[in-house]
Amino acid sequence: MAAQKEHALVSTILVRTLMDRRYFHGIRTTAAAALPKHAKDELNWVGLHHLEKAFQEFFCFSNSPMTRSNDFSDRTTYYIQCAIPQAIAKVRDNVGKAPLRVKRFLFDKLKFNDNSNNEFSDSHYVATLMVALTESLIPKNEPSGYNFGFDDEEEDEARFHRACVDEIERYRRMDEWISSYQNVYSITALDCKRRLAQVKVVETAITDFLQYTRSGTFETLRLTAFSNLVELGLLKNEAILQWFLFVLGSDPSPYVRERMQRLFWKGLAMVAIGERTPKDVVPQQNGLIIEQESSTESRQADLARKQSVNGALAALKQDVGSNEELKKALWEAVTSPEISLFEMRDLLDICGLLYDPLTSMVVALKYPRYWKVKHLGNGRMKFSWTNKIRTKPIPKLQWPTTSASAVKREERSGGIAPTRTLLKPPKKPPAAAPPPPARSPPADGKPKLTIKLKMSGGSARSPPPQHS
Repeated sequence: MAAQKEHALVSTILVRTLMDRRYFHGIRTTAAAALPKHAKDELNWVGLHHLEKAFQEFFCFSNSPMTRSNDFSDRTTYYIQCAIPQAIAKVRDNVGKAPLRVKRFLFDKLKFNDNSNNEFSDSHYVATLMVALTESLIPKNEPSGYNFGFDDEEEDEARFHRACVDEIERYRRMDEWISSYQNVYSITALDCKRRLAQVKVVETAITDFLQYTRSGTFETLRLTAFSNLVELGLLKNEAILQWFLFVLGSDPSPYVRERMQRLFWKGLAMVAIGERTPKDVVPQQNGLIIEQESSTESRQADLARKQSVNGALAALKQDVGSNEELKKALWEAVTSPEISLFEMRDLLDICGLLYDPLTSMVVALKYPRYWKVKHLGNGRMKFSWTNKIRTKPIPKLQWPTTSASAVKREERSGGIAPTRTLLKPPKKPPAAAPPPPARSPPADGKPKLTIKLKMSGGSARSPPPQHS
């Protein structure tokens, strides 16, 4: 049915499928996504009318566009409640812009959302409404240089756009006081503001993104802020580039460093193919725009960088290869002690793409100087350098060799004491006497004692006593 030509009958069949609760929720959401095709001015916006009536029937008070309090107890109904605003946001008129009726519908649903009586969180539903409202503010086709609209209409549209952006900002500020689930309000608000800034609906405010890049912020929110800075082409700002590479090389989280490297590669790829490059100011004369044709060389270079890898790499080296701030910050990231070997390898690969390698290095050495010594007295000596430079190497110290005749002459003159030749070998010291042998016990195993007594009349030896 989605491939059918725009017709009111097809829109009726689709809305009946959407309203029938007996169908699987995937079929019903697919029917809702196909209805914007039949919301055309030629059909009197029948598809848009069916989507609005379906939402009013399911989620609003009777005969009123005011929405009831959210009730997410039924998951199928929750899917339908998210699918209908997403489908309404895709409705476009013949010039590619969303009608004011669509923008007003989505703005009211976001502003008057009520979750007071719901036991479940509505963070993702509010994020869906914020994305749908942002989608409706972005024109499908680029605006042409000629505008035949009235100034009052343009002023009213600009005022309404500011009100929509303020409503998105309200949820972002609310997330700073009462955090939503994983800061989904702030993440969605940053993405919405980035998309609106890319199409010039709002002005780019760098501080809105930089405040979430500080250390200590939730990692997903912090990486989203860095991603939006890259998408907006703000890496060409030297201060932001230095901060980006500092976080890439010094953050203690391996997950953050790995995601930052991917964002850095994405930013370099955008520069290589010429995306998000500032365009030259178009000259005007008496209110008329004068279009000047670019030179043949510039057109060829722009074509080469978008059709071949070598052309893109050459353009990248030409654009950022001479940036000294990038070179310094990139080398500090390479030499950081926080990164791993794999991260260092990837950063060195980037260096190899941006800069020509050098296979030699000039080594500068200082000439040595002569020393001088000064006697300070009491055996103290002071050594210091002089201003005299030594340019020749000192020869090696060699000991003088004396011949045998010179030695004899010096011996005769008494300069060297004559050496004596020993003809006899030195005497060996006397050998030590062997120790007396140990006495063995008698054969019968009884010890004996011999006693000598001196008598006055002579000496007599008594027989050894017997011990039992």
